Amino acid sequence: MHNGIIENYAPLKEELKHRGHSFKSDTDTEVLVNLIDDVQRTEKVDLAEAVRLALDSVVGAYAIVVLDRKEPDVMVAARKSSPLVIGIGENGEHFLASDATPIIEHTKNVVYLDDGDMAIIDRHKGLRIATSRTRRRRPSSRSLRCTWRPLRRAAMITSC
Repeated sequence: MHNGIIENYAPLKEELKHRGHSFKSDTDTEVLVNLIDDVQRTEKVDLAEAVRLALDSVVGAYAIVVLDRKEPDVMVAARKSSPLVIGIGENGEHFLASDATPIIEHTKNVVYLDDGDMAIIDRHKGLRIATSRTRRRRPSSRSLRCTWRPLRRAAMITSC
């Protein structure tokens, strides 16, 4: 998942083409995915480290969530100048969105990522937060005080 714009996707794409990558679209999202894959293969690192290293080359604003078939129990999320919130469910599930509104029917316990933060969500190890410079910080969750009221055809948020 990618919400935002990668401003330097064209030169990144050209570099990746020279390294053997092929593209099916002209989207910056496809360039980002290929960049993460390239870093993971050349540096021989796990998904979280590949995302961190790849994002060092990216110019732009984004909120991303990355999954890898080789690491099915791990999700990596990161943000820069674009909002990203993680909801923490009562049974260990996690919900990711650009705002808390869509997830309050599932949980009121949320973590807002700071600009430049990266979240590693591991099914077995839980949630870890790291800065873009590999420093880890303790996730600081907040309890939302919103009320969710279902309507016939839609949901309505009141009292946030």
